[in-house]
Amino acid sequence: MVLQVFFSCAFLFVTVSGQASDVARLAVSKQVLNEYIFQGKELTILYTIYNLHSSRPARDVELFDSYSDTEFIQIHGSKSARWPHISAGTNVTHAVVLLPQAAGTYNFTSATITYNLGDPSKTIIGEFLPSTSIVLTVFVSECMLIRLRLGLFWPFL
Repeated sequence: MVLQVFFSCAFLFVTVSGQASDVARLAVSKQVLNEYIFQGKELTILYTIYNLHSSRPARDVELFDSYSDTEFIQIHGSKSARWPHISAGTNVTHAVVLLPQAAGTYNFTSATITYNLGDPSKTIIGEFLPSTSIVLTVFVSECMLIRLRLGLFWPFL
């Protein structure tokens, strides 16, 4: 039996009226680092957040993601991460290691990025929204191998 996990990706453009060029813009990628995924074997997900602005830092950046605790055991990392700031033109990473538990079809729910524009009353919230599905196949045994097609990238502009 095969476990299929659907990752959804979309583009979300976030601007504040009249200030779009003056605020930090983030691009976020979510990648599965495993070439092959098996039930009962570790699955590594890497998040990378890029600050695309040439001079403004992104402040109070938070990443929130979720997945079923009954279908995946969390081995390392966390469903959320926080950075006090991401300097202009740099990036940060966060990884989580999961253990797929059961065969079946599952949808990963959306993840959320929030960050501050410099004024505590102005926070940008971006969300990974469902649009195009990419199928991850998790095999029950190592005898069943199919190359994974994966590489997700979401810009938050």
